[in-house]
Amino acid sequence: MFRPFKRFRTSIAWRLRSALVIGTTSILSIAWFQIHFDTVAERNIQSFVDDAVPASLATMTMLLKVSELNVDLLAHAAGDTKARSDFEEHLAEFRKHRASVSATSLHGEAGRLDDYLEDIVSLSRDRVFDAYDPGEPESSGNAALELERGISAPLRRSFEELIEAELEKTGDIDAKMDRITGIFAIERAVVAMSTSYLAHGAGDREAAGRFQAAFDAFGAMLDAWDSGEPSHALAEIRRIVDELHGRATRLFRSHNPDARKDILTAIAFIERYYFQPARETLQIAFDRILNNIDENRDRLSTKLGFTTRFLQVTSLCTLVIFIVFAFHFDCKLVRPILHIEDFIERMRTRRPVDGIPFEKRPDEIGAIQESLLSYNRESCELERLRAEQLRSVEREHHSELHRAYEELKNRKQDLDIQTDRLRRANAELERFVSISSHDLREPLKNILGLCRLLQAGDTRSADMDVYLEKIIASASRMGALIDDLRSLTRLDQNRVEREIRPLNGIIDSVIEEHRMALDERGAETAFVDLPTLDCFPNILWQLFDNLVRNALRHGAMRLRIVIALRDDPQGGPQIIVFTNNRDNGEQAGDELLLPFRKGHASPECGTGIGLSIVRKAVDMHGGRIWIECPRDGDFSVCFTLKGLNDD
Repeated sequence: MFRPFKRFRTSIAWRLRSALVIGTTSILSIAWFQIHFDTVAERNIQSFVDDAVPASLATMTMLLKVSELNVDLLAHAAGDTKARSDFEEHLAEFRKHRASVSATSLHGEAGRLDDYLEDIVSLSRDRVFDAYDPGEPESSGNAALELERGISAPLRRSFEELIEAELEKTGDIDAKMDRITGIFAIERAVVAMSTSYLAHGAGDREAAGRFQAAFDAFGAMLDAWDSGEPSHALAEIRRIVDELHGRATRLFRSHNPDARKDILTAIAFIERYYFQPARETLQIAFDRILNNIDENRDRLSTKLGFTTRFLQVTSLCTLVIFIVFAFHFDCKLVRPILHIEDFIERMRTRRPVDGIPFEKRPDEIGAIQESLLSYNRESCELERLRAEQLRSVEREHHSELHRAYEELKNRKQDLDIQTDRLRRANAELERFVSISSHDLREPLKNILGLCRLLQAGDTRSADMDVYLEKIIASASRMGALIDDLRSLTRLDQNRVEREIRPLNGIIDSVIEEHRMALDERGAETAFVDLPTLDCFPNILWQLFDNLVRNALRHGAMRLRIVIALRDDPQGGPQIIVFTNNRDNGEQAGDELLLPFRKGHASPECGTGIGLSIVRKAVDMHGGRIWIECPRDGDFSVCFTLKGLNDD
């Protein structure tokens, strides 16, 4: 029986679950009650709007139609030939509104209203429309027609527009109903003026006084109803009523009421015993509808007040419960967790953990505290053992590191010795190439000199001339090979310091160097404006010099040299393209960039090292190089230089 309570007392998880259940239940209960009340209130308001408001509007409309029926009788007496059709039309509208209102909405007045209506219809047809044929003078009939066309019809439209404008407004429904009731009262005053106007034409001697009283009442009610907002319909009503007042004034002065006492007596009888009771019955029904609206409003206000107080009390109780639980969890959960966090932080930073208040607890927090204390004791013991083991391992590793250091030191000395040997061997190789090229050049000079002396002598045979030509050509090629080898080996020695130089200046210098040979071939040269570059000027000079020499050796007889720039499609540095035309249409590739690789035969075969010098110069500037030479196409050397795109 007490097991759940014991778990609640000894378990933080059970307390959290209980708090979660209580809080969730409270919030859901409040939310459900609020939704339920909103639904009921909305349903009651909708029922009230769907029932009471249309019934009240229909009742006020029926009041107006009763007055219009009375006006139709007077218009008939005044000589309006259309009065009977207007009467039937207004009667049909009255019955339509009567059919839209249930007997319950009229609160027991429906039977009397129906009886009055039937009597009005019967007496009006028998004692007015059937008993009297409009035969008054033409002026009286015209007055009735003009009243309907110029006054009554525009007034009805303006009042309908005014009522629709009020219905479309938002706000308190009581205030809206009061303003609509005021509109109907104003309209009844206007109907009274029209009735008096027609009654005067029909022979009523007191109609002028009633007209003035109705006009004064109209002005007072309209001024009280007007809220100051601009309204076209309200301005139109004022204008039409002023026009009606002017017409009535002229009619009262010009027309002298005459007989027709029988028809007026009948109309007065119907007015007194049927129209007036019907209006009173409708007024009673309308007042009861208004009372019902007030009762519904009071009932809804009472329910709203009760619900609001209930929600306030429930919210206050829920808040108190939450405060109690928050205080309890702060003391029993949050503070111990903060102590545990402090304990773990001290363990992590190797600080002493003494002084942290760990009280004995029977729940999960107590179990965690005991586990931490046990873990701390084991950690301290483990740290002690680990420190002893670390000192032992450190001594062993120190001796091993010392031996490894001595071994690396000895290997470094061996590498230094080998590097020095390689450096000396490279220097000896360069000296050998230099000395070899120098020593070979002297015999070549002697051979060439002797051959030329023999060639210039008088005593030689035809075979000797052929042999001398072959010796001279071979010696010349050997000299060119020696020069190219010397240039290739000394290329690194020319790299002294980088300078910022315009590439066009270097190219101009190379072109001027070979101007005579180019002019002899009738060569055409064209190159674009190239940017300045941080470079080794002497090496770039040799690069373009070897390209021009290669074009002179292997290009077409009508030589054309073009130097252009193009963008790298992969977004790299711009590409310099050195292009010359050729007579031979063989395809060539990047293998010509290797040493001692030659292309197709030409009148002047090279040594096969010139393009190797170009490739090495490009490599020294951090670029890349390739050859584009399709069959039957121009020969193009494409290369990039690091920093060519930099501003």
